[in-house]
Amino acid sequence: MKWGGLVLVIGGCVTAPVVAPVSRPCPEPVVAAVVQSSPTVRAALAEFVSAVEARDFLAVWRRLDARWRSQYTPQRLELDFLAEPGAVGLVSRIKAALPFEVRVDGTRAFLSVTPSQVVSLSLEADGWHVSELEAPAP
Repeated sequence: MKWGGLVLVIGGCVTAPVVAPVSRPCPEPVVAAVVQSSPTVRAALAEFVSAVEARDFLAVWRRLDARWRSQYTPQRLELDFLAEPGAVGLVSRIKAALPFEVRVDGTRAFLSVTPSQVVSLSLEADGWHVSELEAPAP
């Protein structure tokens, strides 16, 4: 399913004939949920990949979610990336998966990078940020 800029769900009024038509009150309307489109998520991932490929670890750090930014510095991120033998392959898999469907579920987004793993992102005040690079597929 492709998501547009705004998803709006509206609860309708219900009338149900029992013996005689009984009018029931309208339920409270469901609050509209604003969902950024998958191209926005894809752009955030593309920026992340480009920053890694350019070895711009300050930019990489900025694309991480608040939890990871609080636990890392750009310098520590660079050291860990260079020490991790599978890091280049992981970034290549993310880049290769960018054209495929991004699943957006409220403030979370997922891109499959293997049949059993996803990259997950979370929506923060300033946009989408990478929250997990090798999460199990939901």
